[in-house]
Amino acid sequence: MNFGSVLNKESSTSDRQESKIEQVEKSKEVGKANPEETTPPGNKSKTSVEEDITTINQNLSSIKIKRYDTPPIWAQRVQLEKFKSNAQNAKSSDQQVFDFSTTVDLQCSITGEIPPASASTNRKIAEWVYANFSNIEEHNRKYVELEVKFGKILDKKTGNRFNFNNSEYVFTHNSNIRYDMQVEKISWQEVRNFFEELERNYQEDHKADNQPGPKIKFIMIESDQTDSFYRIGGKGETKKIRVSKDNRTTHARYTAIHKERIADLYINNPSSMYDFRLSLSLEIPVPETIVERTIKNKPNYVRDKKRTTWTHAPTITQFDLTRVFKPLNFKNKYGKKIVTHDITHEIELEIDTLEVFNAINTQSTDNSRLEQLVEAFINNARVINNRVTKLALPKTQTQKAND
Repeated sequence: MNFGSVLNKESSTSDRQESKIEQVEKSKEVGKANPEETTPPGNKSKTSVEEDITTINQNLSSIKIKRYDTPPIWAQRVQLEKFKSNAQNAKSSDQQVFDFSTTVDLQCSITGEIPPASASTNRKIAEWVYANFSNIEEHNRKYVELEVKFGKILDKKTGNRFNFNNSEYVFTHNSNIRYDMQVEKISWQEVRNFFEELERNYQEDHKADNQPGPKIKFIMIESDQTDSFYRIGGKGETKKIRVSKDNRTTHARYTAIHKERIADLYINNPSSMYDFRLSLSLEIPVPETIVERTIKNKPNYVRDKKRTTWTHAPTITQFDLTRVFKPLNFKNKYGKKIVTHDITHEIELEIDTLEVFNAINTQSTDNSRLEQLVEAFINNARVINNRVTKLALPKTQTQKAND
């Protein structure tokens, strides 16, 4: 992403230089089906299934996916020692790495302030990012997704929220926990209000001071789609794919991906409303021919998603606020079929992974860039978490927090 171009040009879509994070919707539309050629649903033959598996395997043959929560020990030692030696030359481990005096193309957060946090936690997150991203081959980089999902770390046995040590704690795996990634509606709405407030204040200040740069703070996009999940193949060879239909177009438009999780990192925030889960994945586009054949079958699972996306170039972050509608079918006392929906709310942040790879490539000449990117990204999550946490505080405590 060219931050100079983004910050100095008008913020219209036609004038903006597009980076990977601004092309999320485009990059996920690879392999869309031609709706005019779609035939009515029918049964899939064994030959078609075998052809689909063969095609997907061929497309994935070059994708060397490493299935671990962290890289192998030998890889960690080599990579992390290199990262630590470079990083420690720039900043001591107990200091925030973000430097307002030298960092001119990156903001520390969407509010311009650094929320309270442990510098050692930021360092651990940056080390995890470095170790995992370094294992991804060049030709797979365009498929990489790194996102933070808001939710709660729960004890599998009790169902209660997990609390490790009453302070922010980072870990990669624990078989005793599960992650519930939905948020309460009131929190979700508060975050929407927060973004509207930030945008309104930005535009008022920009107009009053006649400031240069973009006239808007965020690029906002609304989307409405239906996701259908399918499993293709037989025992031992099944592939799970997600087919998405754009509900805002006159003619049906389909895109499909095969998502492979690489690693997860959990951040326990016992003093805040929500915990975080960082998920690193590969999103592989599914070929058009497979999409056309797949949608003729009944999906295993369907959901509707209504999403608002805010993109903030100065922190290379995309914010997704989503309402998920899961269909529930039942019959009333007269035997009539009734269809309703279970509605859940999700908050997630996605970083521009191209910028992360660029920072890793220039580690030898700019040894703080990666940590700055990670810090800005996580700062954004903390800013939002702090905002919704105030909802649960008594009024007196909220006033003190604002003072």
